[in-house]
Amino acid sequence: MSSHKPFVHLNVHTEYSLVDGIARVKDLAEAVRGAHMPAVAMTDVSNIYAAVKFYRACKGVSVKPLFGAELIVSDGPNDPGRGRIILLCRNTNGFRLLGRLLTDMYTRQRIGQDVTVSRNELRSIATDLIVLSGGIGGDVAALLRAGNVDQARARVEQYRDIFGDRYYLELTRTGRDGEADYEAGALNIAAKTDTPLVATNAVRFLASEDFEAHEI
Repeated sequence: MSSHKPFVHLNVHTEYSLVDGIARVKDLAEAVRGAHMPAVAMTDVSNIYAAVKFYRACKGVSVKPLFGAELIVSDGPNDPGRGRIILLCRNTNGFRLLGRLLTDMYTRQRIGQDVTVSRNELRSIATDLIVLSGGIGGDVAALLRAGNVDQARARVEQYRDIFGDRYYLELTRTGRDGEADYEAGALNIAAKTDTPLVATNAVRFLASEDFEAHEI
């Protein structure tokens, strides 16, 4: 998690993501401080359980805490564009709205174990949240992988209609399979729809020696 230029991680899972993250909250805050980064976002999978602990840890080392969550978005079991997005809170009301959305997701009847949100549900919280596309794991990327370029562009335009300039196509360059193809498609769509871009790195652990433990 080193940095030579100003950079803020916006796609970070802590130990509270359980299936996809082992970064301990206090260690995360200290690592961010050690890398001279001014802020960091917590975007755990479908929860904000670590919010209080994360806030205190960041404030304790003079790092600005940013709150968010990674959600699976789907309009039904046959949705070809099923994938993840990242919601980031713009303000206190955004945090309240995200908490309300997560509560609704967990308390309603659902089939199987998946906790998902529909795109129409996002309209009610759009004014106080920022959306990242989820990179190669996102719903736009799922459509691009399937060769549905027109549908991918329509999906971006749908998000733009809901969130305006608060929707960003997320790019990563970490050498993972599919990144280059996704980036080419995303850049093409961004140019045609005037959609802003954001560079992220999916942080799931804090040091290279933690990789094996994360995989386990």
